[in-house]
Amino acid sequence: MRYQDETNGYVIKLSIDDEIQSSLTQFAACESIEAAHFWGIGAAKDIVLGSYDLQSKTYRKVEIAGVWEIASLTGSLARAQDGPILHIHGVFSDEQCQTRAGHVFCLVCAATVELFLVELDPGLNRKYDERTGLKLLDL
Repeated sequence: MRYQDETNGYVIKLSIDDEIQSSLTQFAACESIEAAHFWGIGAAKDIVLGSYDLQSKTYRKVEIAGVWEIASLTGSLARAQDGPILHIHGVFSDEQCQTRAGHVFCLVCAATVELFLVELDPGLNRKYDERTGLKLLDL
């Protein structure tokens, strides 16, 4: 992972085999960033997506094999009582330009991932919500 500081945020470039969750967590710790929003494009492999079932309060996870184009990646970083939380969603397309989308649990860089991140101040907090079983933004 490499990054540069820009006037309005950061540009982050993941390298082959970098994993997005660990890379962004490491970046945020290095730069003392507690809250941000980000978006990106690139190519990914070893993707694990999920969708949330409100009734059972659990995620259904799906592993996606192969190399996929990142058509759209968006997310946020916020503070929670037990540490920082990344919330990432993505849309991925295969060689036929057919898409898969969902909550991103895992994504490994296949060629490059270009992320554009803007720090938020004073920041975002997440708090557990009994009704949904999720840590939602506490606004």
